[in-house]
Formats: sequence, C-alpha cells, structure tokens
Amino acid sequence: MDQPEWIPAQLRASAFSVQAAAQLGIGRARRDSRHFDRPFFGVRNAAPPDSVVEQARSYLPRMKPAQAFAGVTGLRLLGLPWQQRWSSRETLEIAVPGNRYAPKSRGVRGHRIAEHRFETVELDGLRVLTPLAAVLDVADRLELAQLVGLMDAVLTPSEWYPGLRWRPMCTSLAELEEYVRSWHLAAPRARALAALPYVQIGVDSYWESLTRMAFVQAGFPEPVIQHPVSTSIGVCRVDAAWPDFRCAAEYEGEHHRTDGRQWEQDIRRFEALVAAGWTPIRVTKSDLRPEALGSLLQRVSSALRNAGWRPGRRPDVR
Repeated sequence: MDQPEWIPAQLRASAFSVQAAAQLGIGRARRDSRHFDRPFFGVRNAAPPDSVVEQARSYLPRMKPAQAFAGVTGLRLLGLPWQQRWSSRETLEIAVPGNRYAPKSRGVRGHRIAEHRFETVELDGLRVLTPLAAVLDVADRLELAQLVGLMDAVLTPSEWYPGLRWRPMCTSLAELEEYVRSWHLAAPRARALAALPYVQIGVDSYWESLTRMAFVQAGFPEPVIQHPVSTSIGVCRVDAAWPDFRCAAEYEGEHHRTDGRQWEQDIRRFEALVAAGWTPIRVTKSDLRPEALGSLLQRVSSALRNAGWRPGRRPDVR
C-alpha cells in the first residue's frame, strides 16, 4: 500500500491499535482509509501480512498476557507440518487457560485449555503453546495418518527434518505417551492414544510419515524407518524398509527433482541398492494423492509378493 507522509514512522513499522493512532493525532477518517490494512477489529497495519508470523504479529496490539497462539496457528509458528498452505484469510487461533475469556472476533477464534496444560514457549516475540500442547490441541481434527505425522515430528531428532523452529520438542515415546494420557479433553486424548502405536522416532519429513502410514493402512508389514543398507557406494539409509524381503521405499521430495546434483546422487543410490539385491520403490508427493495411491500400493504389493510376502488380516486402522 502507498504510505503518505502524514503517517508517523512508528505506525509504518508494525501493527498498531486504533487507540495508539488516536493518541498520535491520527483521526478516524485517516486510520480507516485505504492506506491501512485492517487484519483484526481495532487493529491497523501498514500492509497485509505475507506470512503466518506477520499475521500473528498483527494481532499483538490486541493480545492479552494470558493468551497464546494455538491450533493450526501454533503449529505453523513452531514449524510443525500442516498440509494446507497458509493463507492471509486463515483464521488466527488463540488459546486461554482455565475459564478466562476466549477471544472471538473477525479473523480470530479463541478456545480454552485446562490451566495445568496451558504451557507456552516464546518464539520471535510470540507466545505459542508448546509443541506437545499444540499437537494435542488439534488432535481430534485430524485423520490418523496426519496425526501420526505430527507426533513423529515432535519426536524426531533428525537435523534434516524441514521447517522445525523449536528444539527440543519431545525426548521419548514414554514422555509423549505420558503427556497424551494427561490431556484434559477426552476426544483429542483418545485420538492421540490411537495414534501412539504407529509413531516412530527418526523420520526426516512429514511426507515420509504419510508414506509409511499409507503402507500400514493398506495392510503391509510396518516398514523399518531409516534402515541402513550396505552397498558398493557405502551405507545407504532408506526411508522405509522391509529387510526380510529386501524391499525399500524412498520418498523423493521436491529438491530431489530440482537439484541436479541430488538427482545424480539419487540415480547412483538407486543403482547401488539394486546391485545389493534390494528392490527400491521411489515415492513422490503425487503418489500419495487419493487418485494415485492405488497405483503406488500395487507397486509395493507386487515387490513384496515377489519377495515372498503373503498378506494376512488387514489391520483395523482408520
């Protein structure tokens, strides 16, 4: 937005309340003009937010000391995975402890969390629920595979996991289970307890988690993650492996396609796995779309059957 000279410098730098503008002599007509964005009631900004961090900062003039960013907003701020892309039209989620007033106005949805579970961290000057609280806060909104992916993320020690902005998140499965069992709301607690048996430590990405869960839900043996395989080019750690059948699935992120050097390494790695007697199956994000998933599962089934696997009873996984 074009900024005229009459706007004070302090109102150009960050979001501000209409009261702050009035104290600086900016009348209602000017503060309600096209020169300012209006992200929330009683708040003006020099420009619309271009990220969830900027969106959250825009709410700071209204934020109370007993409030924290939560829900999907909290996950995004922590860098935890969420499949949908952020949009400036996305509702900002705020949590409050106990029976305090939960905000509700244009662009904002508030809700209450038990006092003993209102645990927060400070990130870039923003108060956010802790990673475990943020995940349990959305647990009953998610399909099982998505929730397992989030729980994998809070447990991973991987330095390669993209986007995570807070460490450490959680140190062990035992800690995660104890926390889940102590959650105060029945529905998300039950959903998270159902996900716990499928959580693994050590994944490198959310999409690796979804790939593994697609195999589990299809009735295949649960693969071993980050399994080491000795090859002519050294030890290759494969994303998901069935060592008894010498089959492996490798999730190929976007950088595998766009980075020429990575692409060459992937080819040599694939050839080395084949030479070592393994059947590698390459998986992309497109393979996990509903319309393409059947084809991927057929490829995996064929590889496992050719190696001697015979399907038993399908697991009761929803």
